[in-house]
Amino acid sequence: MTSPYDYDIVILNVPWSDLSVPFSAPAVLKGIAESHGYKAKTIDFNVDLYTNFCDQEDEKYTQVQEYYMTYTKDKPKIINEFYDYIIATLKKYKFRYLGISVFYILSQKATYELCNRVREDMPETKIVLGGKGLGVYNHLSLGPYLSEDEKKLRFDRLMAEKDLSDFFILGDAEDAIIDLLSGKLDDTAGEISNWFVPQKDNLEYPFANFDDYKLDQYIEKNEQVQIPIISSKGCVRRCDFCDVPSQFKKFQSKNGKRMAEEMLHLADKYNIQKFTMADSIANGNLKALIEFAGIIAKHNRHSPEHKKIKWSSNWIHRPVGQLTEAAFKLIAESGAEHFTVGAEHFSDNVLKSMGKKTNMAGLMHELALFQKYGVQCSINQIIGHWSERYDDFMEHIDHLIKLGPYFTNDTITFIKAHLFYIMSNTPAAMNSEKTGLEMLDDDFSLAWYTAKNPNLTLKPRLARYYFMIVLARYLKYPLDQRSFQIKNHIHRLQESLPRAMKLFNSKVNQNQFEPCKIFANIENIEAYAESKLQEFFQDTTVKLKFKSNSYRGDPVLFVNINGKQALEKSFTQGTHEITLDMKYDYVYNNKIEIGMKGKNKKYDTMVDKEGNIMQDKNIELEAIEIDSVNVLDYPQYFNENAKFIVDGKPTEPKYGFWHNGSTTLEFEAPFWRHLQGKKTLENYALKDKYDFEQNLNQFKNFFTRIEY
Repeated sequence: MTSPYDYDIVILNVPWSDLSVPFSAPAVLKGIAESHGYKAKTIDFNVDLYTNFCDQEDEKYTQVQEYYMTYTKDKPKIINEFYDYIIATLKKYKFRYLGISVFYILSQKATYELCNRVREDMPETKIVLGGKGLGVYNHLSLGPYLSEDEKKLRFDRLMAEKDLSDFFILGDAEDAIIDLLSGKLDDTAGEISNWFVPQKDNLEYPFANFDDYKLDQYIEKNEQVQIPIISSKGCVRRCDFCDVPSQFKKFQSKNGKRMAEEMLHLADKYNIQKFTMADSIANGNLKALIEFAGIIAKHNRHSPEHKKIKWSSNWIHRPVGQLTEAAFKLIAESGAEHFTVGAEHFSDNVLKSMGKKTNMAGLMHELALFQKYGVQCSINQIIGHWSERYDDFMEHIDHLIKLGPYFTNDTITFIKAHLFYIMSNTPAAMNSEKTGLEMLDDDFSLAWYTAKNPNLTLKPRLARYYFMIVLARYLKYPLDQRSFQIKNHIHRLQESLPRAMKLFNSKVNQNQFEPCKIFANIENIEAYAESKLQEFFQDTTVKLKFKSNSYRGDPVLFVNINGKQALEKSFTQGTHEITLDMKYDYVYNNKIEIGMKGKNKKYDTMVDKEGNIMQDKNIELEAIEIDSVNVLDYPQYFNENAKFIVDGKPTEPKYGFWHNGSTTLEFEAPFWRHLQGKKTLENYALKDKYDFEQNLNQFKNFFTRIEY
């Protein structure tokens, strides 16, 4: 019998403000549905919005992003036109179910508005909602639509109460979708029992199917596209600020061979070699990760450059010793390009309270490996954790300053900093015996208090966040734009402040709140940074890597540091590495002179009849490393700032010595800071699109006026 439907299910991806990579869930579910004989179509309306309605203009899309992320009903005209387009597109097809993937809280507003439109224009449509964004409370962006009672509802329960969905799948939809399409869930539509699907013991599902995706539009936006791949679900940690444990009761992982097979299959099918693992962590199962890395590394070794696999993921840093250097080298060889590291905090005390099961020694160990093997990373930070005392925060700040060389050598590409909000479904909220937390909001709450750390009221939390941002900007650390939506924080503060003050006023009789200690440093952040730079970076090393050629004797290399001879030595034929100690001068500029002497221009070079050099006495520089930064990796800086002398006369930039001469670098201490200031940081330009400076000042004015 011929089906009256074009498709058994149409699955949508609504906007959630990211165009760097397509969302994976619809493609995964399409692959599973079709493997069971059902017809499925996926539509990525997120990229459609950017391409067809924002005319591929970032400024227009930024306005849309801000609407979906902020507390406002001032809907841009373009969004209503966009919903008209979605409805018109859906009416082209006949289908049994409409699935909407609510990826995250940033998808809630679009989902809420779209479901209202579907109910109005296509009332017979059976709507199915799934995704992580169902299981959390309403994002602040939904506030203007809701009553005070509705704001207390979890998003899935809100949608059920308003009859905006017929089915809810929270958990492993990979199995639930087949139950849905086979009709097993028809009699339980909307019931609580249907809101959570238990996890299976493995993730051995059919490969994802991206056939319906407009991958070319992502390529046009980003020059290249990354295909998401799911290698695991859940997390091996139970960090107290995170809601992943409430969504996934256990950690699941594909075996390494299966992960590699799917990645290679998708690479071959779509001729795309860049991937991102859409997991909470990629290194939860180290055995599977190493097996995967071994297979992909072998593929890369036997493939031309344009066919080599590249991938990125989320990452947890582990204690020293859990991942060997050999294993990490293999991971790098498998094409690992970038890890988003859940560092969260740089105080071991706070890390312990969070339940991170690691420490700063583990992070520093892994950062050194990242640098050595050319893997970049970004660093997540959480400011104002319930356990964070003043000394913990200042320790965090001091470590942030110490990380400067890693920002300069591009090992750390940017930082993401978040205010600590309480979510009711996290271990921190549910384990009040340990944390002492009290909260007046149901989720994403700033209105919280703990007797375990009574002086961490709202004012010091906000002041610390401000301090960290200003310090990072002063040091020219790149900041992730989406993490620094100061305007959004202000909206949230305005909404939360009355309840927060009510909470803190109730504690006045129980506590004598101390003055906000951080305020002593607020007006002197730059001075604080400069004093710590001098404290932490008193010394450095100068590492040279070079090739020596020894025709008619060995060349002599000399190095002078701040006017004193540090080295004068001949070097035999071959490649050499040397390390010299250097003490920084913070009063005067620092100077490093590297040069060669002892060459006889007439006799120490052999040329043929045509004048071609056959043999020579020379030194070819391969690396000049200061503060773990190779100056030669920044040729523009090197060429413009170094002074090149040959036979006593200025000359053009040279990366070595073929005649007697020298190369001199002069700079303010510490070197990494000097070079950081010279770099062009694309991710650093925040204020243009986001009025960052204005919003930051508004944020400061806001928290300086509040009482607690």
